[in-house]
Amino acid sequence: MSVKIRQVEQTAILQVVLKANTPANSQVFTNIILEPGLGAVQQLQIPPNEAWVLEDLFVRDSPTVDVILTFRKNLTEDVMKTAPLSALVVSNPARPRIGKQVYEGNSIMTIVAQNLAAVGDSDVTVTAFLKIRRFIAS
Repeated sequence: MSVKIRQVEQTAILQVVLKANTPANSQVFTNIILEPGLGAVQQLQIPPNEAWVLEDLFVRDSPTVDVILTFRKNLTEDVMKTAPLSALVVSNPARPRIGKQVYEGNSIMTIVAQNLAAVGDSDVTVTAFLKIRRFIAS
């Protein structure tokens, strides 16, 4: 019996919620939204019959508070750190690309955000978009 592999491209929404008066260089977990109707998670386990390749990360507009994202695998291994999100505006032809990262089946993805400046008197939400190529075995 042969195994068939199909590829699915998906764009996840990443949201960093920073509370008012958060000092610079604080760390918070990033909300990961795969399907807008399903809600957000801060820890995502890759299905056992899949492998995910992270291919691109961008923001639509420069964030009001700049952040750096650190992608973790299995809660402890830092596998990628991004440039400040202000450098990843999609309309910027010179924006740096992320190095492709692979998350194997059953691995756990978490993303930690670090704000580069203090947050003012109001909460701030920074939104980014993560392009994922999912390899699904059936």
